[in-house]
Amino acid sequence: MRFKTNDNMTERNSRYLIVDDSESHLELIKFGFKKAGVVDNLNFASDGEEALRFLRAEGEYADRELPDVVLLDLNMPKLSGLEVLDQVKNDEDLKHIPVLILSTSAASRDRKEAYEKRANSYLIKPYELKTLCDMMGDIVKYWGNWNLPAHLAEAS
Repeated sequence: MRFKTNDNMTERNSRYLIVDDSESHLELIKFGFKKAGVVDNLNFASDGEEALRFLRAEGEYADRELPDVVLLDLNMPKLSGLEVLDQVKNDEDLKHIPVLILSTSAASRDRKEAYEKRANSYLIKPYELKTLCDMMGDIVKYWGNWNLPAHLAEAS
């Protein structure tokens, strides 16, 4: 893992897993990360089952590196985001990974249930591209640079 100090900020090559069944949302999120300077270390899953296979290093994902952060949509086929969140946060090998809900839903019941299942953050997808890019930049700054993941905290 590469560390670089820049204006009192540590920059790492953080790894992200983005889980969303909407190809257009994935492309916008990818564009937002690119604007934030992240082009590598992005992995994608299009449904909840694929996300869990990735996280558990199953099948075609046997050689994957564990992500530092998961961005998770709620409304997906096969397994919903809340079902994935519940399984991740109840898995001893995965529960340390920050999971950020990134959804179009502003419903209070969705937010409440996500936090009850131990989501680390609940973000509503903005409709404007600039706002989405700003959000991805803030995610990279906080979760990718300033926040020290549990697996790195244990190593120090």
